[in-house]
Amino acid sequence: MIKTRMRFMQSKLSLQHAINIRAMLAFVAAVIFVFSCPESLHAQVDGIVTHRVTRNTEVWRVSSPNVKKKILSFPQIKFRVGDQVRVSGGGCVQTGGSGKTWKRYVDPLGPNSDHLYHGMVLLPGAIGELPSDNLDDFARILIVKGANFTVKPVNDPQQLHLWLGYEDDNYDDNGYWGQDEGTQGQCKIGGGFLEHAFAIVTIIHPRLIHPVPVEPPKEQ
Repeated sequence: MIKTRMRFMQSKLSLQHAINIRAMLAFVAAVIFVFSCPESLHAQVDGIVTHRVTRNTEVWRVSSPNVKKKILSFPQIKFRVGDQVRVSGGGCVQTGGSGKTWKRYVDPLGPNSDHLYHGMVLLPGAIGELPSDNLDDFARILIVKGANFTVKPVNDPQQLHLWLGYEDDNYDDNGYWGQDEGTQGQCKIGGGFLEHAFAIVTIIHPRLIHPVPVEPPKEQ
């Protein structure tokens, strides 16, 4: 009886030891992944990026872009000379302060909304101008949304990717916390609220991204 109990305890300890090792290995693998993919981590910090491809068209969506930063870079959302690009957006963000301070990301209302609280975009060679370190070189999504632009050559092809910006005079208290109906009720829809801010970029390439193989004609 005692030997049986001891064997049972040893088996239990061995199983627990194996579980601990597996958990440790999973943790190490996660750490290695994070540090080996800084762009992926950076993208998730600055927004949730999703992507779909249909023939020669790519659609990229950045959900909840980081409005605590003036300018965001998305190097994974690339363009090529000759591409047709189109931008749209929507949703609301928390702009901080007192009272109901959520505002629409694309077409905000309320005090100072003539020069603050707009989502901005830079698509080098198509919308705005390089360098990408000044919002004066960006365009408001409100102004360019829905229009098609053709990507033209730029001096630095490495810059041919998406940049987003946000107009504000204080970024520290921005974000997506404490959702309310917003200034002048602009973020209210029905019995709820508009979704968090988002930007959508559609890229139409002159030719297929993944050409469909053509089967040779069958012999008669």
